[in-house]
Amino acid sequence: MTNRSIPSLAATPWPRSGGDRRNSGYFPCEGPDCCDVIWDVSLPDPPADRGYLASGAIVAADGCLRVVHQAILRSVSLNGRVLWRYSLRRRGSRGTGYSLPLALDDGSVWLTANGRLLSERDGNVVVVARGELGDDSTVSLNVGYDGSIYFGGSTTASRWRQGEIRHLDTAGYDLLSPAVYPDGSVGLASYYGTGLCRRDSAGRLIFQAKTKSREQDGLVTVNDRDEAACHALNDWNTVVVDSQGNVLWIFDRPATFSCIPGPDGGWLALSSRDLTSLSPSGEVLWTREVQAGLGKRPRQALIDSRGFIYAPSDRGLEVFDRQGSAVDHTDWPSGETSALCPVAPGQMALIHENRLCLVGKAR
Repeated sequence: MTNRSIPSLAATPWPRSGGDRRNSGYFPCEGPDCCDVIWDVSLPDPPADRGYLASGAIVAADGCLRVVHQAILRSVSLNGRVLWRYSLRRRGSRGTGYSLPLALDDGSVWLTANGRLLSERDGNVVVVARGELGDDSTVSLNVGYDGSIYFGGSTTASRWRQGEIRHLDTAGYDLLSPAVYPDGSVGLASYYGTGLCRRDSAGRLIFQAKTKSREQDGLVTVNDRDEAACHALNDWNTVVVDSQGNVLWIFDRPATFSCIPGPDGGWLALSSRDLTSLSPSGEVLWTREVQAGLGKRPRQALIDSRGFIYAPSDRGLEVFDRQGSAVDHTDWPSGETSALCPVAPGQMALIHENRLCLVGKAR
């Protein structure tokens, strides 16, 4: 029986970037078959000195989008109406680092901004903790099976639980939010620290990946076999390890991986220039060109319940079937594209060049 006093992921199509605790990129409904724009909302132009930061959306327990773009948190209804907005900037600070949101089933939404851990409910935002918390790596926070909130940082990855902060690992620069394994342990990429590793919820080391370098610095993705994948930009590769940290195989370029569901499922790898389907053993099944959009973020392809694949690109969104055949695409001017957000069956939201769009078929 589930203990309802312990918050869990909201039961929506997309409660956090990565979809689930494992960052699998899978969502349990059908995505759009076409890329028709249902509605769009113009978002303010960014200040000239800000550069590219977190951009994307999730679906909260109230059924509305929580959109983070250019240091503004917004609630947007599924018909495109902006309900409220909250600035994530801190007075007197030129820059800001902030995450994408995490939606829980108790109605709360969590994110980090300017070294603070924030919680939002019904438009009311409160500061839960302060310190060197969070970064601008543009990934949602994560939640453990005990209700712990996990997040990355500029040099540390941390856990918040019942009012206490515990640091899990340190690195040379930004650590992304950890992936959570089914047993409650977490997968981390600690650049120039521990490297790719697995720790229990208290931070004790379970394994340190048996790699030659400690330069893994990407999003950790965990599949149904408890295998973990993570890229290293300096090594120009992506390593896949088993549940004990033994190297299974290495992909020949840095990419963010997604998991094809099932015990015999393979992987999808989205790099800066292409999308590749891989067997469980790393055999290349097919590759399609997908040019990266501008911006600083892990670019992850998503997989729907049919096996259709959705990839963000410099021109918006590209859709493929399981065999890699093109289904549809947007043909917007080349520019910055956000993380993708499945909203409802047949519909997906994304931000392209300061424009929030819902694509698919109107319901």
